Amino acid sequence: KCADGLLIISDVLASARDLPFDSFAILKGLCENSTIIDGSSEQASLSFDGLPLVEASPSPSPRKTKNVRVIDWSIVEEDFGGNFTLFAVEELSQSREPLIVKNTNLLRYGAVEEWLSDDFSAFHDALQGLENEEGFLEGVRIGEPPFYFWDPDQTLHELADWQFKFSNASLSSKTLLNAIFKKDPKEKKHYYYLGDMPDELQEDINSTHMFLTEADREKNGQYIWITTEETITHTHCDMDFNLFIQAYGNKTFEFYAPHTMHHLQIFPRIHPLWHKSQITDYSNLPPTLTAHLEPYDFLYVPPYWFHRVTSHSPSISITSWSLAYDHYERMDGIYRYEPKYTRLAKFPAILYTMRMYLD
Repeated sequence: KCADGLLIISDVLASARDLPFDSFAILKGLCENSTIIDGSSEQASLSFDGLPLVEASPSPSPRKTKNVRVIDWSIVEEDFGGNFTLFAVEELSQSREPLIVKNTNLLRYGAVEEWLSDDFSAFHDALQGLENEEGFLEGVRIGEPPFYFWDPDQTLHELADWQFKFSNASLSSKTLLNAIFKKDPKEKKHYYYLGDMPDELQEDINSTHMFLTEADREKNGQYIWITTEETITHTHCDMDFNLFIQAYGNKTFEFYAPHTMHHLQIFPRIHPLWHKSQITDYSNLPPTLTAHLEPYDFLYVPPYWFHRVTSHSPSISITSWSLAYDHYERMDGIYRYEPKYTRLAKFPAILYTMRMYLD
């Protein structure tokens, strides 16, 4: 049942030689971690009646984690004529590593304090605009971290009998905000919400400079995260440019460079947790870079950088997505490609021919 997924990945690799290095490393690693034959995997140790997370393999060489580079916008602003979009396109999008930018004023200073004043009435009113007809915010996750998104459209969805430690719920804005900002110290449950950026808060954000292209501005892929303290987002990577603002509270991003993905033991592409790590114990795998975010910090996250995010306090974050159009164009070409070896009658012949491409 996994052969189709394996062949899809091999098709990608067969035509991926002109992809950017990071993209090819990701694809090659996915294939290496999903070589599934007769219901078992040689490297990922997957089992179909649970597909459990696994322990980390020893790091190939112990290393010290470095902090993400920090840029002060007030110092470089004049070099870009005060145009943050120009800075984002010429500096950020060309960087191969995450970057923190301080003093951007992309989120108006003092705005968040106004949102949360008077028993967070302004914030509550803004979130009410996202409630459904019954007066609830949908998709609130409640339970134990780490939190992650399950993709039911993937082939292995029906085969993976996954045991979630959190549940999806619908809560009113008032209930959610009370649970996050007035949490009882004895309460062990964590709350995690991701939704569209409320229109009422847009006037406090310079969204013009939060996207890399005009097409991205029109799509307006901008979202708000609201979480309790000690909330953890599971290690994963994204395929687009993430321009992120820490609006309230403190967060830590632990980054793993794309070339380390083999050690993260990524789920296969056909699994509902694809582009996420199977690891639960990171003691033998320190991150490549660490970013400690304070209120109003701006963070740039390049495509394919794996990251694990921890909230150290009640937290509000804003993220804006800009698509990696060149990658999508290449991938579209790859997925339209049909190599002739897939028409061979016997699976062993297909597998042997596929491996010739990899060798």
